[in-house]
Amino acid sequence: MREVTKVFGSAILFALIVLSQLATAVAEKVPTATRQPAECSVPDSVAWGEPIADSVLGPLQHKKEPRIVAFGSSSTAGVGASGPQNGYVAQFSRALETQMDGLRIPIINAGVSGNTTADMLRRLKHDVLDRKPTVVIWQTGTNDALRQLPLDHFRRDLRRGIADMKARSIKVILIDQQDFAGAATVKNYSDYVSVMHEVAHQENVTLLHRYRVMRYLALQHRGGMNELLAKDRLHMSDVAHKCVGELLADGIHRLIR
Repeated sequence: MREVTKVFGSAILFALIVLSQLATAVAEKVPTATRQPAECSVPDSVAWGEPIADSVLGPLQHKKEPRIVAFGSSSTAGVGASGPQNGYVAQFSRALETQMDGLRIPIINAGVSGNTTADMLRRLKHDVLDRKPTVVIWQTGTNDALRQLPLDHFRRDLRRGIADMKARSIKVILIDQQDFAGAATVKNYSDYVSVMHEVAHQENVTLLHRYRVMRYLALQHRGGMNELLAKDRLHMSDVAHKCVGELLADGIHRLIR
């Protein structure tokens, strides 16, 4: 068994298990992933790094059912996928339902193409907070880098969004920037990726390292990075969407079984 997280286990466990009455105990260790298809097999050390999860900031409200909101920009909206059913949110929903033996947890897609972190803050209340989710998967950062927004503004907005969600006892999972064909030519792109890692660590929230995952998968797939990107060479292809969705489902499922 591999220790994926302690606090992440308690946070997501109570958010998903208690609300859906799946179990009453929280396990501090989770087993090694066993259900990831070979084409999406990524070590925890790559996908999750040294996983940290947001702390429980107070008693969770007992609701009749858990709810997950996927909050983000074009990747969350499904851009690059061959159809809505092949975006990572749809893939995550199906994979999680399969792993949970048919139990369906409502997952709301709140992705808007082109959004920066500041754009998302402006719609946070309407698209996220008013829906009273248990867990928010927040994908952001790429458009901040592409538009060369000040790093300190990006850092500030990211922290502000996390704080607003934590204040309502919402559990947050961040997804960082994608790798893509022209990433190396974007000024300070790696610094924007580093800011997400820094903020996740400082705010004690879990981060799915999409940038590292895509670089790792590019080395494992015969088609390299081209196989992971859509025709525009920027957005994720069906393959990458599938892997991100299944990694999310696998990570959450291993905490609740």
